[in-house]
Amino acid sequence: IGAMVWFEGLNPWDALWLTMTTMTTVGYGDMSAATVPGRLATILLMYVFGIFLLAQIAGEWIDYRMDRRERMRLGLWRWQMKNHILIVNTPETDGIRYLQGLVQQIRLSTSLEDYPIQIFSPNFPDGLPAELSSMGVVLHKGQPEGEDDMEAADADKADFIIVMAVDNHDVRSDSVTLDVLDRLSRLDLQGHVIAECVHDHNRERFRRHGANAVIRPVRAYPELMVRAMAAPGTETILEDLFTHDGAHPRRYNLEVPEQSWG
Repeated sequence: IGAMVWFEGLNPWDALWLTMTTMTTVGYGDMSAATVPGRLATILLMYVFGIFLLAQIAGEWIDYRMDRRERMRLGLWRWQMKNHILIVNTPETDGIRYLQGLVQQIRLSTSLEDYPIQIFSPNFPDGLPAELSSMGVVLHKGQPEGEDDMEAADADKADFIIVMAVDNHDVRSDSVTLDVLDRLSRLDLQGHVIAECVHDHNRERFRRHGANAVIRPVRAYPELMVRAMAAPGTETILEDLFTHDGAHPRRYNLEVPEQSWG
């Protein structure tokens, strides 16, 4: 721009116009360098360096956008979420089907449908499947047992935190859940923490480590988890329907004499 002002006597606006139309290879032809020094400056500064520099900047920007999109897809992006639902760990067996049902039930619940959902798990090396990502779910890949990763998932800003059992048939999953709860308890949490417990004897330990609700991992009924979020406390009633402990339904056979109804 300075060379065009100095050699060609252009005003700054015309010098900028000439420089940009040349560098972008548009070349409207409404003005061009007329003097020998101006043309040499055009060749050296714009043809040799300017066009190359502009192409380099454009290439870097495209690469950045592609890298950003790939990092988001693979769960390597810091989402900077707040007031979201954070799902910590995922079932190793048939986990995608359960998560899909869980997210569907969340979206059908009027009090939860607008919450962003983030999954925090190491189980998706190639990113979330389309069944989940198409529903607006995002992934943060990492080890929930690490405090740095837990903060990167914005656990302290989540409205709901679901700590899932990795294997609902293996009591050792409770050890992993207990470790996650211990790390969560060190954060200044604002959300409601729900933990899945394989062995009932560990329920009280989970509560002592900060779980607001403790439920069994019932994979066939994701609505149980949704009720624990939408209406805290109702999950206890629903959970009793699956066992003979506590409140449970019973059938009584009554003799009803034949008579007309109505």
